[in-house]
This record gives sequence, C-alpha cells and structure tokens, in this order.
Amino acid sequence: MQLTPADAQMYWLSDRMPNDQFLLFCFATDAGVDEVREAVRRRTDVMGKLLCRVRDVPRHLDYPYWCPRPFGDDLVAEYRLDDPSWGNVQNALGALVATVLDARVSPWRLHVFTGVRGAPLCDGAALVVVWQVSHAFADGRGATALARALFGADEPPASPRPDRGPVAWEMVVRAAARFPAQVVRLARSGR
Repeated sequence: MQLTPADAQMYWLSDRMPNDQFLLFCFATDAGVDEVREAVRRRTDVMGKLLCRVRDVPRHLDYPYWCPRPFGDDLVAEYRLDDPSWGNVQNALGALVATVLDARVSPWRLHVFTGVRGAPLCDGAALVVVWQVSHAFADGRGATALARALFGADEPPASPRPDRGPVAWEMVVRAAARFPAQVVRLARSGR
C-alpha cells in the first residue's frame, strides 16, 4: 500500500524537522523487558498493521510504500538507569525525544524503563513505557488508538500485514504512468 500524500510529506520532512510522537505509559507492575517484548510480539501478530516499514520509490519518483517487516527485538529497547527514580526517567526522556525514527526500518519503537520509583499514580516499582511513533505512520488519534489496542486488557483488533508491494521497476513504471495525471491535477489546483 502506498503512503498518502500527507503521510509521505510527514515522512520526507522528518529528516529536516523531527515529527515523531512520544506516548508515555506508567504501569504499576514489576514486569521486565522480556515480558513486555513477548506481550508486544503476541499482540503485533494480531495487529499486523504494526509489522511494516517504509520502502522508498527509486529516485523518489513517487510516494513511498508500506511493506512488511518481521517483529524483531530492536522494536523494544531497554533502558537501565543507575538510579531508576522518576526524576532520572524524566531526564532520560529529554534525550529520547531528540531522537528520530527511521521509518524505513520501523515506524515505531518501544522504550522501556523498569523498576521506576516515584512514577505518577504508582505505589512501589513501576514499568514506564514510551511508545515512539512516526507521524507518517499515525497521527495523534491514530497513535492513541493503536497504543490502546497494544497495551489494553482486551484482545486487540485484527489487522492485516501490508503486502510485499511492488518491486523497484514496478514502482518506477507506476510513477511514470501516474505522472501526466498528477501534472494536470497540480495545474488545476494551482488555478
């Protein structure tokens, strides 16, 4: 499936103007990163939409495509702090929000902090999870809905994985075939 023009624009702009979203969740549990990784792996098997990445069209002749990618351990990153206090997690988040996802690898990533003391509304040690999402993949509402499905108590809604998409030469042929119509639309909208 091809990215929409708005999503492609967000993808292309992310190199110059970081636009990733960061959704933070605190869970009152002493679960470890391996448990989180396995739970997310199970849920992404159902939520196939999450198992994707961007594939560029050669020479950027057209909008990129979503193509499949397998679940990998790289989708869940663990952070070990010498002092896992809420204040130190907030400091680590300051550095984290300066990072940008490469949607050609994955449009999302989980960042996990375990054993956090003093997390809001949590007594004892807490699990803090930050879901980083490329804006090209989901806007604020979409990211929130996906997070609810990913972390919720209910079974997540099933969604298909993206198909393999066209190969490079097919992308170029499609782009060339669409080009005249795109020029006409641009000229009409310019008037």
